[in-house]
Amino acid sequence: MEPVRADVDAFFLDLLEDREFTARDFGELPNGICRMAAPLTHELALTLPHWRECLRPIAANLAQTFRESLVSKGASPRTLAAKSGNKRRSVPSPEQSPLLETPRKPRRRDRMQRANGARHPSKRASGT
Repeated sequence: MEPVRADVDAFFLDLLEDREFTARDFGELPNGICRMAAPLTHELALTLPHWRECLRPIAANLAQTFRESLVSKGASPRTLAAKSGNKRRSVPSPEQSPLLETPRKPRRRDRMQRANGARHPSKRASGT
């Protein structure tokens, strides 16, 4: 989660800024803890496939690093596919969350950099 925390934080800050919440969106438990309530929780759950895709290349890179480390120490690489009964099941993709369709505002730091004439970090790296 940490590698995409800035994106998640920006998403929630935009959500807080753009959405008008009501008392029905939250509930308070007897011990004083506040919780989000349905349907807000359902809408947020629909964004999970987006965050999973953001994290997929990072998780794959970590898995490859761990695998290479084990192989360099003489361990025999194993895969889940080689074990019977552990075949990956295809998960149907849920509907796209309308929350992700909302145009996101640039993060404050990015807006300030552009205002000062700085190029976006991703554009610097790609040379565009």
